[in-house]
Amino acid sequence: GSMDTLDTAGIPYGVLPGNHDFDPTVPGGSICDTTRVDYNANFGPARYPAPGPTSFYGGSQDGTTNDNNFTLFSSPGGVEFIAINLAYSTINQAATITWADGLLKANPNRVGIVTSHFILTDSRTGGGPGGADCTSSDDFGLYGRAIWDGLKDNPNLNFVLSGHCRGEKWITYQSGGGERPACLGDSHVLMSNYQDHVGGNSGYMRIMRFDTTLRTLNVDTFSPLGGVPASTAIADPIPMNTISVSSFSLDYNAFVNQCTDVALTMDRSGSMNGASGIAGTKLDALKNAANLFIDQIALDGRHRLVMEQFNSASVAWSVPEAPWTGLNSGNAGTAHTMITSIMGGGATNIIDGLQAGVTDLNVVGPNDRRVVVLFTDGMHNTPSVLSDTDLRAQLNAQMATGGPDMELYSVGFGTSLSNAALSGAAGDNGGWHVGEVDPIVVAKSFSLMAARVMDNQALSDPVYVIKPGETRSHRFGVSRSDTELTIAVHWDRFDPNRIRTNVVPPGGASCSIASGATVSGVQQTSGTNYRLVRVNLPFGCNGTDVHEGDWEVQMTATDEVRVPERVDVLAYAATAIKLNARVDLVAGRLNIAAFLGGAPLKDATFTAHILSPLPETGDSTRLDELGSDPGGAASIPPLELIPRDVITVPLTVSGRTADSIEAEGTFDPRRKGLYQVRVIADLIDGSGQNVNREAMASFYSPKAKSFLAPNWISILVILIVLLAAYVIFRGNRRRGRA
Repeated sequence: GSMDTLDTAGIPYGVLPGNHDFDPTVPGGSICDTTRVDYNANFGPARYPAPGPTSFYGGSQDGTTNDNNFTLFSSPGGVEFIAINLAYSTINQAATITWADGLLKANPNRVGIVTSHFILTDSRTGGGPGGADCTSSDDFGLYGRAIWDGLKDNPNLNFVLSGHCRGEKWITYQSGGGERPACLGDSHVLMSNYQDHVGGNSGYMRIMRFDTTLRTLNVDTFSPLGGVPASTAIADPIPMNTISVSSFSLDYNAFVNQCTDVALTMDRSGSMNGASGIAGTKLDALKNAANLFIDQIALDGRHRLVMEQFNSASVAWSVPEAPWTGLNSGNAGTAHTMITSIMGGGATNIIDGLQAGVTDLNVVGPNDRRVVVLFTDGMHNTPSVLSDTDLRAQLNAQMATGGPDMELYSVGFGTSLSNAALSGAAGDNGGWHVGEVDPIVVAKSFSLMAARVMDNQALSDPVYVIKPGETRSHRFGVSRSDTELTIAVHWDRFDPNRIRTNVVPPGGASCSIASGATVSGVQQTSGTNYRLVRVNLPFGCNGTDVHEGDWEVQMTATDEVRVPERVDVLAYAATAIKLNARVDLVAGRLNIAAFLGGAPLKDATFTAHILSPLPETGDSTRLDELGSDPGGAASIPPLELIPRDVITVPLTVSGRTADSIEAEGTFDPRRKGLYQVRVIADLIDGSGQNVNREAMASFYSPKAKSFLAPNWISILVILIVLLAAYVIFRGNRRRGRA
């Protein structure tokens, strides 16, 4: 009758049976072996509206009883939740946990709450009410341990709730700790039971208020008889030694930051000995870009890296290899030594290079994501030259040996590349391909791919030209949803002191982070032509935590070199708000689709910036031969920076919810070659902060369009006008002679 109040009001709720909801036990039997006839007569599936799009009741495990059930509900802003309610029992518990695990995995974007009567223990009860099970040295009770172990690998397991044992308890199991697998986010486990407070009749209850914009949970406990917080009440009759955990706030998981296994496989063929067009050889440019890639991932410290080098086949390393246990600042030096050891020479076998990387990632106990990053400066030319279609098929076949979820990203450096096959294979496997002749863009591409490996999002990515002695500033917005902010600054010349940086948070210049400064919550590292600054958010500034707002990075060029310096700035972060872009070539036209989502959004506009193709020379085999000859590398023509057209295409919003916005647009490619697409979303998040998100994609147009084909109507009109003018002119001449 009491619960009828919720039914009449139409308020979603869920129930589950505890240890007092069993039918009378059989003599000599266990209470867990009995049925729940009375419980299901009152709270069986028939009580609730049938599961469906408009029903909060999701259903039960077996469809006939409501022993194990789940509830679906949403906040007014559209953030979705799933609450899974599990019975106090060990009967078929393995099957029940498998069922609950399937629900969490089928609803990855819902905030997950799992509730069961007895999960946490509390040794402070001293063995009193609740029984010996409540004083276990393990934080989890008999039933709770099985539930936790079976579900804790789900990223969206945000909350676990229980009672049974007397008192209050709250534990946050952090990502990567002993109880919570790495890169899944924190999980909060709460227990509350007030039956022994003030004689057991004080009516304490707990209210959990979710702020779905800031992703915070505020917990309060009160009594309708007096409103006194439970932790201030006198425990009677058993001393509880209750700590003050009746009223508190915590952040809940706003995003899932996955761990990644990444294979970096690099072309060391003869053509890599050619000049890069800025400074040094293409091999020098690769080494600097790869070192930047390594240091970015090492700052994160949670991902595993393996590296391969190839020419006509996969080539063994001549130096010790970096450990596979995980890349971090302590072992990044070994990876840098491997990069330094690369020597150019030989032909280009992209298939073998990719195969080596995929094989490395087929390991026992793989991480959540597996990514191959492939670099090449030429076309696949050994053991034989393949058509674009055949090469793409073979690359996809190699990727398939690693399973359906392995991703491929590739960087091509030069004007003789297998762009059609690489772009197609990268798109087929969840990534993108870059074709470039500019070393600073190659480094930028490696930097963007490192961010993608870490499941981070690009916030801003401009290039500046800075004069000697000049300081330029770049400002970008940071959302409350962003954490682990990283700023990567890199430049053309191989001089680690060429550019000084200073990062200014929203708190002001008094809290700025200068190059190389030791600041709490900040990591810095640098290389031959780059500097990385990683800031944990929120950031302590003059006794105050700063987070969202406009951040600024100041860049100053030293004046020892009397020429301007090109400087690229990439800001990226772990975040709930993510942008993904997809391009497809259909009937000769490019369809561009963008999806932005993951947290409450107020508005967004989308623009696609499309970079025109480079010319294709098709001479990589000859360059490999020249570069493999000790005297021939000098005769390889240096790469020249080629001006590129950028076409801007506004995208139209095609759909939206409270925390996602979709957009689409089209583009008509005129030239044959590789088009690179950068989609930028200018958005306002749920708190009103203006920020950007960027995403990359690529496509290959197999042939140039005739000028006549798309413009035949205009040409016909012009011809008719010219013909009419000619007829009039001839007519006037005849009349003049007459």
